[in-house]
Amino acid sequence: MSLHTKVAISVSLILTAVGFLLFLILEYNNPRTLGAENAPAPQKAMQALFQSISARTAGFAAIPQDGLMPASKIVTAVWMFIGGSPSSMAGGIKTTTIALLFLFIIAIIRGKEDVVVFKRTVRKTIVLRSVVTTALGVVFVWMMVRVYNTIDTVPTWYSVWTPLGFFLMMFMGGPLLGYLLLRIAGVDGWAMRLLPAISVLALVVSAIMSVMQGAELATIHSSIQQASALVPDYGSLMAWRIVALALALCCWIVPQVKGYQPAVPLLSVAFILLLVGELIGRGVFYGLHMTVGMAVAS
Repeated sequence: MSLHTKVAISVSLILTAVGFLLFLILEYNNPRTLGAENAPAPQKAMQALFQSISARTAGFAAIPQDGLMPASKIVTAVWMFIGGSPSSMAGGIKTTTIALLFLFIIAIIRGKEDVVVFKRTVRKTIVLRSVVTTALGVVFVWMMVRVYNTIDTVPTWYSVWTPLGFFLMMFMGGPLLGYLLLRIAGVDGWAMRLLPAISVLALVVSAIMSVMQGAELATIHSSIQQASALVPDYGSLMAWRIVALALALCCWIVPQVKGYQPAVPLLSVAFILLLVGELIGRGVFYGLHMTVGMAVAS
């Protein structure tokens, strides 16, 4: 087992166990979460475990997040900041980064020059990269908090389309990224040929969803603002998004239809096109936020 695997698995297990205990203790008698309707102990334990895992990975909510105790909200925020392990679809600064940062602090306290993990010395450049990643993550989160605390907004996408869109992007980008990484590693297998089908299906559903979402925008408004007026080019932007995603999948699938594996450079181009499509989608998403308190001149 490689050092990376050992660190990722160890930290994931530790975070899961610690989060499970914290959520179980803090929320056990909370009537708005684990203590609702006299839930049995096994159910409370399962929900606490799910909360511990989901906060770092999928983001599902088995219990109402607005009902969490303040301490539990802090734990959830920290777990979300850490996120999952490298090469996963989870966000955050990653488990290996937080492990190296923790061991780096321990080494400084003990007066050691090197960071040692499982009897292996980690290069100082990697440790420095972990420190910088964590620092940038903290700065980014602080900036986002400042933005959302300063500008009161009315999100227009409180609907099923928002989480569905994120999941569809995961099913489009995840298989492509996994395929690219496997090709770089020189891995080939029949199961890899199933990955494009997942992304194609996700693209079709995404195109249908964009049309239905656009039709729904006309029904969303604040007291003074129509959601459709926030992004007047919604239709063309979403069309360009679908085109970018379709081109990405073509770069990936067409070579296989012709009987040969796509080269790594072509797969890289496909992934870049997919990122372009995602950036367009995110731009539309953040554009569809109506600021509270705006006035319209008569």
